Amino acid sequence: MPQSRRRCCVLVECNTGADRCGVPTPEAAAALAQRIVKAPGLVFGGLMTYPPANDAAAVESFMNRAKAFIEAAGIKVPVITSGGTPSMMDAAKAPVTTEYRPGTYVYNDRSLVSRGACTWDDCALTVLATVVSVPAANRAIIDAGSKALTSDLLGLSDYGHVLGRGDITIDQLSEEHGRLVSEGPIDLKVGDRLRIVPNHACVVTNLVDVVNIIERGEISAIWPVVARPDRLTTASGICRRALLG
Repeated sequence: MPQSRRRCCVLVECNTGADRCGVPTPEAAAALAQRIVKAPGLVFGGLMTYPPANDAAAVESFMNRAKAFIEAAGIKVPVITSGGTPSMMDAAKAPVTTEYRPGTYVYNDRSLVSRGACTWDDCALTVLATVVSVPAANRAIIDAGSKALTSDLLGLSDYGHVLGRGDITIDQLSEEHGRLVSEGPIDLKVGDRLRIVPNHACVVTNLVDVVNIIERGEISAIWPVVARPDRLTTASGICRRALLG
């Protein structure tokens, strides 16, 4: 007996106002759903979106209309999925959705603090950086640059928040180093270690191979970032890893 043919479940992505990917109108979503139903090897699984921040009403309106159009064509809509950490506390304002996918909230980051979605105490991910030079009374250099903190700004003007030192700004990054400046004496010395909340936790995680888990001030576990292969420098046998806490 021939094996049954496997089919791929497909969701229609909808642009509900964030202007990323997705069909632009509920009518277009319904038309694409009908094409999926007719396509061999495909199963229509529902609708998905990345929502506009603080506009759950736009998601509710778009998805209700799209769902109505699709169901009028005799097609079931089993899943309507939305998600985004900045708006996760407004998820209940779009009850048409069956699933919400917040991601960054696992760590939180500086961009979310700036949006009022969390506080510094809610930020679980920090980059541990070491001061490697203090060339002036108001300036210091750390060993974390764009390869550790990333160049993402997300509307901010500098590259991370130094915990406990609100007077310090990380105003420049090279690949391997960051520049710290302060309006007054920076009061740092070579060897000092600083914990930095990055602007964007997602892309910082993407840059490293492991995350160090800190409990009661001690490293309790080391978790691999499973979407990345171990990056080994074969000539020296050194595994290059950013130290996170």
